[in-house]
Amino acid sequence: MTRWGEIEMIPLKVFKNILEVNTWGMVRVTKTFIPMIRHSKGRFVNVSSVSGRWCTATNAMYCMSKSAVETFSDVLRYEMHKWGVKVAIIEPGHYGWTTRVTKFLNSDKNRADDIWQGMDDIAKQDYGRPYVDSIVDTCSLDQRVAGYLDNTSVIDAILSKQPKHRYVISGLLGPAAWRDFVPYNIMPSWWSDMKMYRQQEALGIPAYLKDKKKTM
Repeated sequence: MTRWGEIEMIPLKVFKNILEVNTWGMVRVTKTFIPMIRHSKGRFVNVSSVSGRWCTATNAMYCMSKSAVETFSDVLRYEMHKWGVKVAIIEPGHYGWTTRVTKFLNSDKNRADDIWQGMDDIAKQDYGRPYVDSIVDTCSLDQRVAGYLDNTSVIDAILSKQPKHRYVISGLLGPAAWRDFVPYNIMPSWWSDMKMYRQQEALGIPAYLKDKKKTM
């Protein structure tokens, strides 16, 4: 579950709703079944995302919810080791279009309307509707790239006697994802910031900054 938009544009209740589904739902289910899994020496397989270790602008809610899944699953793995229980994390990189879940999303205009209606008057004035439309257009284009079809990694996480701690499955976006994903986790923040700033520039200029630039 996610919703696009910059942090200032999204109401607090939307943050809470996404965390409730993506993070707290997993925590509740896990805690419910821990005793049974411990006694049976089963395993936990939690679905996170590459966004849990690689954040992007306009996607704060999803990234923070999946980052919490990553941390929770790591701690769970440490604690379950003494019980002989395995914990694996699935990190999909591009499954939305493959599963056709995107067909259930509203049209781009409706998604832009949702963001716009959730903004206060100051945010509307400073960002402007064209900037909001640009965010939706850019994110929507990414969702329409051909997705990943192979489920081998998922099966391995469930059935392997020695599952990996993490399974990064990003399909056709794999080379591109790893090109950015690995440096993001090991390089200084200024390095990754440069790429993120370029992505921000591609969205255009908020109305307030555009008007200010005209008067300079």
